[in-house]
Amino acid sequence: MKKLLALLLTLAMFVPCLSGISLVASAEASEHVYMIMTNPGEDMNTSMNIGWHADYTYTGCTVEYTTSGDTSFSKAVTVEGTYDDDDYLWFEGRFLKGSGQGKFQGQFLNYGASLTGLTPDTDYIYRICDGQGGYSDTYAFRTGGQDEFSIMWLSDMHLSDNASKATKYQATLDYVQNLAKYDIGLYFNTGDVVSCGDRYGYWQEYIGNDVMKKYTYAATCGNHDLYDSMMKDDPKYTDFWKSTEYFRIVSNYPKNGYDYTSGRITTYLENNGYTQYTSEPADKLFTVEGGKLDGKKITGAADSTNGRAYWFIYNRILFIVFDYFAMTYNSEATIAFKWANEVVEQNKGKYDYLIATEHENLINGDSGTSRYYDKYKDFLDTANVDLFIAGDNHIFFRSYSLVNGAENTDPEKGTYVVQAPAITNTSSYPHYEGAVGYGVSRYADADYLGGIMIDVDSEGLHFTTAIASGDGSDYHVYETFDIPKKIRYADKEIGYYVLENDTDIYETTDLSSTKLATIPKGKAIEVFNTNGIWCQIRYDGFSGWTRLTSEQCKFVPLAPSTYPSVALHSYNQGFSENGVWAYDKGYTKGNGTIANGGWLFSGNYIYTAIEQEDGSYLITEVNNDGEPKKDTPLIDNGILLMCEGTNAATEVLKVGYRFTFDWANLALNEANPGEENPEIIIPEVAVGDVDADGKVDNHDATLILQYDVGFTNRITNGDYNGDGETDNLDAALILRADAGLES
Repeated sequence: MKKLLALLLTLAMFVPCLSGISLVASAEASEHVYMIMTNPGEDMNTSMNIGWHADYTYTGCTVEYTTSGDTSFSKAVTVEGTYDDDDYLWFEGRFLKGSGQGKFQGQFLNYGASLTGLTPDTDYIYRICDGQGGYSDTYAFRTGGQDEFSIMWLSDMHLSDNASKATKYQATLDYVQNLAKYDIGLYFNTGDVVSCGDRYGYWQEYIGNDVMKKYTYAATCGNHDLYDSMMKDDPKYTDFWKSTEYFRIVSNYPKNGYDYTSGRITTYLENNGYTQYTSEPADKLFTVEGGKLDGKKITGAADSTNGRAYWFIYNRILFIVFDYFAMTYNSEATIAFKWANEVVEQNKGKYDYLIATEHENLINGDSGTSRYYDKYKDFLDTANVDLFIAGDNHIFFRSYSLVNGAENTDPEKGTYVVQAPAITNTSSYPHYEGAVGYGVSRYADADYLGGIMIDVDSEGLHFTTAIASGDGSDYHVYETFDIPKKIRYADKEIGYYVLENDTDIYETTDLSSTKLATIPKGKAIEVFNTNGIWCQIRYDGFSGWTRLTSEQCKFVPLAPSTYPSVALHSYNQGFSENGVWAYDKGYTKGNGTIANGGWLFSGNYIYTAIEQEDGSYLITEVNNDGEPKKDTPLIDNGILLMCEGTNAATEVLKVGYRFTFDWANLALNEANPGEENPEIIIPEVAVGDVDADGKVDNHDATLILQYDVGFTNRITNGDYNGDGETDNLDAALILRADAGLES
């Protein structure tokens, strides 16, 4: 298949010049379109993004694409390109290549086009029409949809006007491509592809390599890729303060990043007296008049990572690409992780592998200690990331499976951190091999090159690491290793289910933990938490964990009409018009009382519910006397419900009623659902039985003491001695009785 595709591509590259008779009588090669690159669409199985630049007057460019067998483009589909006409300003006045080759003075249009509705697992070819009769060379890509495929992964080539670097890069391409077991559908690079991002000629050299005509390409932005000297007259590229605009301009990645205001740029502008620009967009340039930077171009601080931080799906792999430079500020990293978690949630069920990446290494390859791993580990664990890939360190490094900074042995959890070797500008590290710190393997030497091929099939991710010394003439395989495929479910939805099989329930997400019970088939359970292939359930007064595999259990959704519920309005949202509202500890002011002062509760039914050991809640108090709750504190293990006036809910919500939350459907449900004809039993509560659990014991005394010192709201059944007051004397008498000192 690989050889056939290569042959078709070779033929297609010549057809536009030799036999474009049926389409365009005199198709000519265009020199006016360049920097052409195939980037992923949001879903590479059905979409692809094309990016290119064109001379400034070529405003009518289009993409013509067709299946690979249609080498004459007779059945091609035409898609109009859209362009940005001022992105060239980022390179204007910059050095073209080296300091001796003049400055870039040209103007270009930054074009992009999205190809959608593509057929999965299909080979396509395309070319750019400059709108004036000229065509680019022919490029190729293959949509996702394969069960077996290969990904080429390289990093840190630092291309410039140095012929030796170009030779080493080509040697790596030639060797690593031939390691693929399956068809290569994606070329991924973890950054520092050029030595200096503001040198347009360096990008031209990189993107002009023929490898870009064969594969879809994706990358992270490296520190060298954003080097610029725009803020100085000095041509040196050691002053890099802003965001990764060069990287964005020379590519067309999905526009699905996030917006934020850069604290880094804000500080720069404020320190130089340009506060008025902090609200301006960071992807636009403004010429400053007056002040320290008079006559120079600056940006604003309102940043967007679209096209720089992005995500896409290739086959059944979800890639999340972080903009490492935006991650350097902790406040901005918090925004990035929120975005990434939302991406994971959005794509549940659509992927078998989750790969996250940025340029800078999370773990120091020489010592095996954390560099940025500690910053990322909460996200890696929460999202259950399979693999994190990076570059920058110039040392090949791979960790064992990590959870919270410790070695993990659970096959359904853990993140492997792998870092690619460099291709040029390799480090002067001494010779390193073997395990160290977090790592099970590493390799470095004073002068070496490297690349990685990843073959993917039903068994997992299979890595082949290649290295060479010197000029790359002795490339060889250093090692191979595998990352097994997890049994990754789409995290079964929160809700109610009937068991189809007898189901074992465990104390934790570990089959070696204590087995709490075996629930018979046919019983109804509530799934209220999930973790990979595990779900936490409530049943018959207790909770536990079970695996979401057919061998362990099968779930049949329980129709909402079969279990009793009370409609619940938005959680922690305050007063609305009708229904029931819920408030927990999070809905408070800094002093721990109701955030709105509690006045909205005046005149309404107020229910105090205490969380039980099985995770359900028990109503211990109903207050409908119209007292405001201004200073009512909310305890950690309790919630308040509010119901406006008398309605159907007040017929159900009474002292002794136990319920669970169904947040997905905003309902309060009878605990232990699915039993035949569930009956709400309101027990007779003994004097002193504050929590209505059928016992008068030290827990009731604790609640009375909390009430007496103002730590909880008004309670019922607390007047144990019958003197008309609920106070610490009642608590003391209960404690004595509970200890057997009084009858």
